[in-house]
Amino acid sequence: MNIEEAKNIIDHQFERAIHSDIVLDNFHPIRLIQALKSLIGIDIDNPSKKLIEWGEDYLSNIEPLPKRYFFYSIKKTKETIVMSDLGDHILSKEYNFCVEELQGLCSVSDGGQIFEYLLEFASINNVSAIPFIWSAFRSNIFLKNKYSYHLLLLSVKFLIENESIGNGLISNIEESCIIESIKSGSLTRQSSINSQLEILILNKHLIEEDVGSIIDVEKKGRSAILEYLNGLELKSITLEMILFLDACRMMLKDSSSNNRQNIPRILNQVIERKLYVKKNW
Repeated sequence: MNIEEAKNIIDHQFERAIHSDIVLDNFHPIRLIQALKSLIGIDIDNPSKKLIEWGEDYLSNIEPLPKRYFFYSIKKTKETIVMSDLGDHILSKEYNFCVEELQGLCSVSDGGQIFEYLLEFASINNVSAIPFIWSAFRSNIFLKNKYSYHLLLLSVKFLIENESIGNGLISNIEESCIIESIKSGSLTRQSSINSQLEILILNKHLIEEDVGSIIDVEKKGRSAILEYLNGLELKSITLEMILFLDACRMMLKDSSSNNRQNIPRILNQVIERKLYVKKNW
């Protein structure tokens, strides 16, 4: 499979994930397809057919949203559009007002600034929503703003309906990896976002002991993760595993992170003990 063929399939998977019936937990389809895309991208010259097939199989079991879910009537834009109004409506759980506010904001923005605002909002009000918003943000970049309103609306709905999620061991590890990735970025709101995100110690929940090197990232780097996945039977790959391994990939990509040195031990301990299962999220 060449790069163009893979990209076309992944583009279609993103579209199906965006239009999937909303599963308001850490495992929304957009998160899985974004993670798959990033793992496949470790070796973009040789796209992993196995991971692409896994994505097809995963999406085949998910119901689509109503056809007109994201449609709306175009109204006259307000004279003054303030992003903080969107935040106020989220806090008040006023979904219809959020939709109207978001429509106005999207009429004057490609979505990037709004995603940054939502990341900053989540860093103050609901840190557990950051993994979803970060996935949506990165998906929007990959899709070149084609579905920015759709992804923003899903992010807003996620913030409204998920006050506190993901407090298990693996959820904490993934959240820490994503936050470290965000903190090392170059966003317009980088300074204000970073000021809200505390320094997280990735190894604080795991037992101090030697484990084997099932995935030898110390010698092979991120490619060891892709090599491990490609060596598994399709039925052995789970959505929890995909999200966990992509979080580790993010941390390994960031050479400036103080927590990067902890990843090889954490990665192998979690994989060896199969701690990535849903009950630990």
